[in-house]
Amino acid sequence: KIKNQVELYLGSLPSTNRQENWKDVGVTIPKDGGILNLKKGLAPQANVYMGFVQETPWSPEIGFKVNAMAKVLSIMVRENLREDKGGVYSPYVGGGMQNKPKSYADITVYFQCAPENVENLVDAVKEEVESLIKNGPSEENYKKVKETLRRGRESDLEKNRFWRNVLVSYSQDNRPLTDVYKYDDYLKNLTMKDIQEMAKEHLNIQKSILLTVKPEKEDTKKP
Repeated sequence: KIKNQVELYLGSLPSTNRQENWKDVGVTIPKDGGILNLKKGLAPQANVYMGFVQETPWSPEIGFKVNAMAKVLSIMVRENLREDKGGVYSPYVGGGMQNKPKSYADITVYFQCAPENVENLVDAVKEEVESLIKNGPSEENYKKVKETLRRGRESDLEKNRFWRNVLVSYSQDNRPLTDVYKYDDYLKNLTMKDIQEMAKEHLNIQKSILLTVKPEKEDTKKP
């Protein structure tokens, strides 16, 4: 049944045998960071984005370590902002590496909160970043992340979407498909020091990008 459908809807499509490729459209990374505060919308909440973006040599193993570091930072930020200080709606932390058009690491911190809490919560994020750089991850968070990565990998291996993405990305990067099995070694060899080193190399507060969006009109309390 599948073969008939493929022949009908895919096999019959015309082909020019054209070799597709990506194109650099000239988007650049603000290397020195910056701060931008905007006023938009009427909802009584603020949106806060902090980005740590920098050009750095790419490799699958470094990309794995950056992702692991971002997951540790996610736990730290979530516990500090939501559980300790409150007033934050589902803080998000994610990170990884890209190698096109240029090789760079990108770690994102995003959260929503009451407008009057923005400054305090931004400072709280910076505290966690500085702690991770100075002290590295706690053993508890390190073990949590390794277990999360292990379980996530087991689940991915059973999904067609994962294998489709592997086929596409490995083909684009001219990587042998057998490299997919190196992930197990990356996970096995990941250390607490690796995570701390990734934080030192990729979480430069002085060069971070901070974007806040607050309501156009602040509510004033009536007597």
